[in-house]
Amino acid sequence: MNHHSSVRLNQRQRQHGFSLIEVLIVVACIGIIAAIAIPKMNTALDEARESAAIHNLRDIFSAQHSYNLQYKRFARLDELSAFHGSQLGTLSSGALLKNQYTFQMVPASPGDSQLERAFTVTATRVKPDGATTQFLTDQDGAITQTLP
Repeated sequence: MNHHSSVRLNQRQRQHGFSLIEVLIVVACIGIIAAIAIPKMNTALDEARESAAIHNLRDIFSAQHSYNLQYKRFARLDELSAFHGSQLGTLSSGALLKNQYTFQMVPASPGDSQLERAFTVTATRVKPDGATTQFLTDQDGAITQTLP
């Protein structure tokens, strides 16, 4: 084998793959893009969950008034779930669970006399970092953010 054929052989072998530097540059670029995109994606997911919780509070408000028209009082969440169906959330210990939010009555077990004139429902989410977000609605239909 002469010198020219060994040079051509080495050139052909080098053309069949990426060098370590090229691979490291691509990995670094992917890491930079991920470092920028992931926090923005998490923020967008949090905003979507908040929007879904507010929408569910509106549905609860509407279902409460339908229940009130029929039974002359507002409903506890277990009664409302049976009356309106599972689209309000999954019932668990008197609360409704949906989209990482827990929907609860305030007080937790209101009496019939309280429910003749009013109701209050909160939507609470505790994020993985421990931060809590909470919204509240009542018989008037106003939705307010109470936490943070």
